[in-house]
Amino acid sequence: MSYDFNRWVPRVGTQSLKWSQLNSENPTDANTNITLAIAEMDFPCSAEIITAISQRAAQGILGYTLGNTSEYLDAVCSWLQRRYQILAKPEQIIYCRGANLALDLVVRLFTAPGDGVIIQPPVFQNFAGSVQRNGRVLVENHLLCDAEGNFSMNLEELEQQASDPANKLLLLCSPNNPTGTLWDETTLKHLGEICLQHGVKVISDEVHQEIVRSQLTFHSLAALFPESDQIITIISLSKGFNLAGLQNSHLVVPSETDRELLRGELGRSGPSPLEIAAAIAAYTQSDAWLDQVNAYIDDNVAFFEEFMTKRLPAVPFTKAQATYMVWIDLRSLGLEPEALITFLKEKAHLNLNNGASYGEAGKGFVRFNLATPRFVLEEALLRLQRAMGASCEK
Repeated sequence: MSYDFNRWVPRVGTQSLKWSQLNSENPTDANTNITLAIAEMDFPCSAEIITAISQRAAQGILGYTLGNTSEYLDAVCSWLQRRYQILAKPEQIIYCRGANLALDLVVRLFTAPGDGVIIQPPVFQNFAGSVQRNGRVLVENHLLCDAEGNFSMNLEELEQQASDPANKLLLLCSPNNPTGTLWDETTLKHLGEICLQHGVKVISDEVHQEIVRSQLTFHSLAALFPESDQIITIISLSKGFNLAGLQNSHLVVPSETDRELLRGELGRSGPSPLEIAAAIAAYTQSDAWLDQVNAYIDDNVAFFEEFMTKRLPAVPFTKAQATYMVWIDLRSLGLEPEALITFLKEKAHLNLNNGASYGEAGKGFVRFNLATPRFVLEEALLRLQRAMGASCEK
């Protein structure tokens, strides 16, 4: 099946968090802000997923449902092995209602109050939130950024931080959100060796693993250390299959002891019947849709980069190797974070993510979502150009 990602699906009036604040269903209306914040796509899910959900709902009864059936767990394990070389067993898969809840759980269960938890900003804001909400000590291993806007890990500093016995846990974002950086195999191996040598457990948040540029390869940390039981992986249907509203996530947990802790905390909670139907369809029938959406996002990335290079050459940005977000440097405007977002809302009619929410290093930056039909992306970029005072070329 061929999918049309150029088609706009109006979402005003559907309780959409992303679009609910808008007063028009036309994303290019001059009086309407275009929302390219929030990590979800403006594309319909695969037909296979929609069919599976519809058929399950048509049964008419959505009661308590078994979430540990072999069909469901085998679908998850098969996907991980087939796409990412993660050799997970069904008993190692633990359902969790959302990756944010998973982060809170692992911080609370695998550290004690006062323990240090290492994060690598700029990074998804809930990393710091999970640490601070649970009374742990936030330890920041800041990413390094070169003159071209490319990010790398400060592994020398990480070695020092991991060697401190007070630091018990590292939260890894792979690929990195918000910068779209894809960690290479060498970097991940070095990080894993440092943490395992010093007894630092790693929680690898890989919820964006499905969205990677076509010429590049995603490496799962767990696949690089198959003998270790000190790496827990978080995966989700939310990003790659655009199912954020279902909140279906899983932890891949090699250690039986760790699994018992997690199950004790989660109790008997499990996926809803619609989540199960969606997950099986996603992991067993939606490869073609995922490949096509990646190709479309690749083209959007190329369109964005060409536009910025030609029309806004003074505005730096990080080349997005993965995810459907791009990290834009607007520090030249000289605005404080909230003033920057207000400027974009009022002058460019754009709703974007405030870079400051991803850490101190994100001040003056914005996160810009490229998973939208091309005509919406083009209009958004033209608005940004006009707002920044550049001449609008035809």
